[in-house]
Amino acid sequence: MTIDWAKPDELQVVVDDGVRINVAVWPAATSDAPVVLGLHGLTATRFGMVAVARALGGEVTFVAPDVRGRGLSDKPADPGAYGIRRNSEDAARVLEHLGARDVVVVGQSNGAWIAEQLAAHHPELVRGLVLGDGGYFRALEPGEDARDRPRAIMGPDWLDRLRMTLPSREVVLGVFRSLPNFADWWNDDVELLLDAGLVEVDGGVRSRCLDVAADVDSTDYFTGTPHYVHADLALIECPVHLVRAEHGFALSPETMPPMISEPEVEEFKERLPQLTVENVPGTNHYSVNFAPVGAQVIADAARKMLA
Repeated sequence: MTIDWAKPDELQVVVDDGVRINVAVWPAATSDAPVVLGLHGLTATRFGMVAVARALGGEVTFVAPDVRGRGLSDKPADPGAYGIRRNSEDAARVLEHLGARDVVVVGQSNGAWIAEQLAAHHPELVRGLVLGDGGYFRALEPGEDARDRPRAIMGPDWLDRLRMTLPSREVVLGVFRSLPNFADWWNDDVELLLDAGLVEVDGGVRSRCLDVAADVDSTDYFTGTPHYVHADLALIECPVHLVRAEHGFALSPETMPPMISEPEVEEFKERLPQLTVENVPGTNHYSVNFAPVGAQVIADAARKMLA
């Protein structure tokens, strides 16, 4: 069976609030193969998971939705339409639509928090979680604003970069290809991811990710007292494996430290006793999820859970 990784099967699932979620499906070589659900990062699309799908090579049916506000999914203007819990309910509706249960869920970056919420509130759907450099942040310090944390991790102008209009797709790909955190491992899967995340507008191209969606979802982790994502970790009973990058976003000196610090890893283990952690040397937040070396580690972890 030959799989065209650039052209998965695509379907749309209408969820309970009427939003249409676009879903990519890379079918397995056999009809009785297990299902793996891939949940992409904050500003990515369904193609954020293509490197992992490729590494699994047709052994599974790989299902990857565009999270609402991204890709080809609907993009409500109302900020109240977003949030990690909301996104996890969309993922549950996708699995129910497909009749899939007992799946391994791979969550990349922000997708890791969505995966955790899915496992916490729909345990019947989830066999295990593989988290690609995501899944835990420490709580806010007194007086710290929720928007300060994403700025510290991704750079102070991350939301402005998302809103930019650039002249062409070729310019965007050229910019990313020249960045040191991409240059050493640039590949076709990254081009698929970046190209799927662009839409033509007057004056050039811009991200398909709605800025409201990214803004809300990046701060929702810290919502409530206690933070509901922290509190709901106690509801997760399935195995959880964190694949962690050595470096963070690596876009500038302030974004070099790992996204999940050592103290946060220790806190994560305390809150989730079944957690196992695998560090991947020489990787950053992107290459641990998109480069072959990182995607293979994630795929192997998913295989172990399926076995």
